[in-house]
Amino acid sequence: MVPGKHRSHLVGSVVGLRNSAHVFEKGESIEGITTLERFVYVGCVHGGDRDIYQRLRHIAKSKPDYVIFSGDLTGSPELENRKSEFYRQKEKGKYKEFEYFGNLAKTLPTQVRRKLLTSVKISVSKLIKEIQSIKRSNTHIVLLEGNWDNPATSGVNMIASSDIKYFFHTKKEFIQSGLRFVSQMEILETEATLHILLPYITLLRFNKVSADRLRDVARSVDKAREDKKTIVMVGHAEANWKIHHLSGDDKLFGERSIVVSNFGRAIALFQPHEVIYPHQHAKLQDEQGAVVDVDTKYLLAVERNTERVQLVNHADSNEIPKDEVIATYLPFGYVAQEDFLV
Repeated sequence: MVPGKHRSHLVGSVVGLRNSAHVFEKGESIEGITTLERFVYVGCVHGGDRDIYQRLRHIAKSKPDYVIFSGDLTGSPELENRKSEFYRQKEKGKYKEFEYFGNLAKTLPTQVRRKLLTSVKISVSKLIKEIQSIKRSNTHIVLLEGNWDNPATSGVNMIASSDIKYFFHTKKEFIQSGLRFVSQMEILETEATLHILLPYITLLRFNKVSADRLRDVARSVDKAREDKKTIVMVGHAEANWKIHHLSGDDKLFGERSIVVSNFGRAIALFQPHEVIYPHQHAKLQDEQGAVVDVDTKYLLAVERNTERVQLVNHADSNEIPKDEVIATYLPFGYVAQEDFLV
């Protein structure tokens, strides 16, 4: 925070002000049994790697009640390395003609693309085994569909392009393994919570969600609120764009603009206590560009009589007004845990 200027948008850990998910640093373990209703939220894993598999094994040992994978299970370390390099170069002004890595990937040589697709098959097969291990502990598994998991938006299709006809289909493989993706807006109601689940494709096409469906969800939310349950929204997109660009350019274009706007609209419509999301991979940075603790939160204020939310600019508040929502961001490969009182 710069003295004499504005306050930071980041509020740090708000545990104690209102329930919120605790994002675990590397090295922290989710262990121990609780009599509370325990949820674990997993950020983008993109096929997983050694560190991610280790975290998933800790989750299996702790036997939480629910594990929600918040999208983008499709991928591999090899693919992630190429993607990361692409976005690093894009930030430097290169690849202006490509909005996403997938747009570039389809221009790569066929042999390179075949190797990438093979790496996805190997990694996802390992990931499925780790998730099944968690499921065997009588943990309820929720797989929220990310943009890389939906056949209509997945970069895998772009990598295959028109010349590779037969390749590994992640979603089909999960289904055949007894694991189902949430591919449209759903609610998950438990003894202590009501979760609103928003896959990427729903946020991209939110205008196509029927008015009747929106009213049904709103009624369920109102009833859960009356019953003193915690309302949590989990979506695969950025709940706010500016918070990820406090020290740089926060202009927003194309498909990203649509999903971010629609996510804000959903938050305004249902006004959850907390919103949890991944999608971005890097950790948050403050206004000076310094990386902040992974458990740092921020607040979104619902604008009255609109379908929008605004980033709140007060870091030292000891109370959270009813019309403000706690936002928890999960960087790539990170997990969060929240215990709810039944």
